[in-house]
Order: sequence, then C-alpha cells, then structure tokens
Amino acid sequence: MNLERLQADEHVFSGIMRSRLLSAGMHMSDFRWLKEMGLPCERLQTHKILNKALIESMKRYDDQVSIEFGLKHSPLAPWLLSISREKYLSYLTNESQPYKMPAVCSSLQKVWRLCPECIEEDCSEHGFSYWHTSHQHIGVQVCAKHHCLLHTHDELFKADFRLPQQWKDTSTPIQIEYEWQYLWQPFMLQLSAALEEDVTLPERLRREVFDYFGVSGNLLYRERGSFDEALKVMEAELGESFFKHMIACFELECKQKTNPIWVVLYDYDVMQSRARHPIYMLMVLFWLRDKLPSLGWIDYEWRIRLS
Repeated sequence: MNLERLQADEHVFSGIMRSRLLSAGMHMSDFRWLKEMGLPCERLQTHKILNKALIESMKRYDDQVSIEFGLKHSPLAPWLLSISREKYLSYLTNESQPYKMPAVCSSLQKVWRLCPECIEEDCSEHGFSYWHTSHQHIGVQVCAKHHCLLHTHDELFKADFRLPQQWKDTSTPIQIEYEWQYLWQPFMLQLSAALEEDVTLPERLRREVFDYFGVSGNLLYRERGSFDEALKVMEAELGESFFKHMIACFELECKQKTNPIWVVLYDYDVMQSRARHPIYMLMVLFWLRDKLPSLGWIDYEWRIRLS
C-alpha cells in the first residue's frame, strides 16, 4: 500500500496517520492496520526517539533512511549533540541498536503539539492539516513561523490517528510561565534548524563546552563531585522551574538527581557506543549560551504572541 507524500516539516508519523485515514482499511483496528502495513504495533509517541516504530516508519518512506530525511521528518536534530553522526546513521539503518534509554524528560516533553495558525494555512493550501516536526522539539511551546503559543491536550500523550484539525476545538495553549521559557523558544528552534544544516556544529559545541570547564582528557567516575559546585551555580542562575520542566527526576523531586554537567563531560567518550539523551547537553548549552562563540548568532528578540 502506498503512503501519503510527506509535506515540508511533516513528522513521519503524521504521514502514517494520514495514510491510515485515507486507506480502505478503516474497519480495522489501529494495531491491525499497522500490522498489515508491516509496521511495529506501537503507539505513535513523539518523545520516543530512535525506537523501532520511528525507524521502521522512516524506512517505509526512504529505503536508504538518509540522514537528511531523518532530520527533516522527525525531531532528531538535537540528538547529533549526544551521538556521532555515523552512529546516528547506523541507528537509522538498523546496523546497530540504540542503547535503551530511560524516560529522562519531564511530562511537558511527551505530548504532541499543534499550532492553530498552521492548521488554517495547511487546510487552505493542502485541504488537510498535519503534525509539524518543528512543533515537537524538546521544550518548544511556540510556533517558529507564527510566534504564537502551541496547543496540546492531555490525550495527546500518544497519537490516535487524528490530525491537528481534529484537536483544534478541544486543545488548549501551552502557557509560558517563566522568564527562561521565553528564551528557550528561539534558542531551541534556531539551534535545531542549524543542526540540520551545519554538520560541524555539534562537534564545535562539544569542544567549546569542554574548553569552558577546562576538561581536555578522560574523566574518572570518582571525579563526579568536582562539578557539584558548577551545578549549584547553574541551578541558581536558571531556577528550580527550569530543571523541573526539563528532567523527570527534578519534576518528581527524586532524592538522587542527575547533574547534567557531569553527564555531558563524562559521557563524551562512550557516545560512539550508546545514545545519551540530548536534554543534558541542551541544558548546559542554554546555560552557557552567552559564553559559547558558536551560539552567539541566535536571535532572542522574538515577539511571542500569548493570545
């Protein structure tokens, strides 16, 4: 069965959803239809990256699973910060299996998000709306094109083969409550776009972070406590809400909390053999955004429309 052609910035799962809605198998259950299509019988969840459902869905559209396709049609660009480009490609082509990662992100990162203005434009131009890749990046609450608040719904933890237009009347805006969230929107959206285009950017950013902390060689695990003071400074400057919105262990107020600085510096040597969630590197980059030369170009003067 042929799949619907993907639009610009369309998430690959969105193409699967549209193909399901236009197929002759609407009498089937979702899981049965997926099985008939030769796809994994899994819920289509935007926060589960590099899993079998995503990889197999991309293979249905692109046999070679080119890295360009993966970057355009799934929110994978930030992952280039935590794994090498070569390892990233091997995951997409199933040459190796990614390291099983815990669900480190907070609840905010786990829902599908939509833009009411994109819905209007997409329906006017194409006759249907679709799920945009750029709306699903980590911590994003604003549409990069319209600078308006994205909407979501409690039931959008997983996609149920409904398109954004079918959620327009029941979804609600994702409110911006803290000052850092205003800065995170242009930071995350512009950085993700740059990672798609500049193959040298991930390594430059990693090297600048290491230089900032004065780390030039391998770290030993017993050196972990050396970065506790840096974490205290980071927490003081960014605030408790930042950590709670980013990492589940802070949101759940776990006794043992992860130090993102340590994770970034210690895990550099093993990035070739396993995937580490990019949330840690993103947090450190955001904290150091005014101190790293490779981030000096980001424009933070966005007029975000709150209504």
